[in-house]
Amino acid sequence: MWRHQKIIRRLLVREMTLEVRNIYPLTPTFKKVASLYEAAFPVEERLPLWQLSWNSLKNGQSFLAYFDQGVFIGFTYAICTDNLVYLLFLAVKESKQSQGYGSQILAQVKKKAGERPCVLTIEPLDEEQVSNRAQRLKRLAFYERNGYQALNHFYFEGSERYQILTTDKSLSLVDLERALAKTFLGRYGIRVD
Repeated sequence: MWRHQKIIRRLLVREMTLEVRNIYPLTPTFKKVASLYEAAFPVEERLPLWQLSWNSLKNGQSFLAYFDQGVFIGFTYAICTDNLVYLLFLAVKESKQSQGYGSQILAQVKKKAGERPCVLTIEPLDEEQVSNRAQRLKRLAFYERNGYQALNHFYFEGSERYQILTTDKSLSLVDLERALAKTFLGRYGIRVD
């Protein structure tokens, strides 16, 4: 495809509004989300889907699927407090990547957040000898294009470590740590440093 055709296609996708649906167990949407979840995230980064579904019924958490003209695009799982919106999971189907959908989803999350900072985490970039370094750099560039900035702070979940990105560098790390600890009931040894 010609470069200008790709640009036009991306602009057209961005002008469209994605349909957003809540994710409930035992539905066709849930099955699509489950399949993408398993493909997009390594097992050590996944939480049980039943826990995400259950938690999403609580006030302040959302588990959403995104569709374009009835076609499943991807999903998000977010924790929303009075002070921030933490995007725990974002995944777009591989066949729908590089078409502007991820950016459109992030724009919808940011719009819903209003004045609150949006926060997410990625695999750290200070680990030079990793097999997916190029993928990590590409992921960071994508989030930076969408208004996120890397902080010199990390989120720890058990033995896993992640770089914190936010739309507002004045983010309160204490608020972030409290929101996550409350959400996961202290089960995963969560801390922010």
